[in-house]
Amino acid sequence: MEPPAAAGTMEGRAVAAAPVSQQGFSNARSSAPPAASEGWIRKLARGVGRFVAVLLHPFAHAGHLLWLEITGVFFGLFALFFLSHGWQTVRTAGWRDRHAEVYGGLGVLFVWFTVSSFWQAKRKQRRR
Repeated sequence: MEPPAAAGTMEGRAVAAAPVSQQGFSNARSSAPPAASEGWIRKLARGVGRFVAVLLHPFAHAGHLLWLEITGVFFGLFALFFLSHGWQTVRTAGWRDRHAEVYGGLGVLFVWFTVSSFWQAKRKQRRR
């Protein structure tokens, strides 16, 4: 048990104004709002969050570039598949077969996807 603080000090005023528990002792220290401790915790959490963001940003940027380029490669493979099957269909059945037109259209579409994927990667790399 601590001796009561002097009435003229800041601690004495806080103890005098604090509610008294059932046992007759002041519980001013236990009922004080933890506002001071929450402030530094928030600042620490914000600082850790910024540190992690700065640390991970280059990896996220490189990962996105890699994703765009890998996607472009797969689109290129699909474009080769469709264009080669379209050419084989034209050589065997001629232009009368509708499959040649479908293969050709899909081939051109996937060529566009390939070019646009690599173009986006290049633009994103230049902006960095």
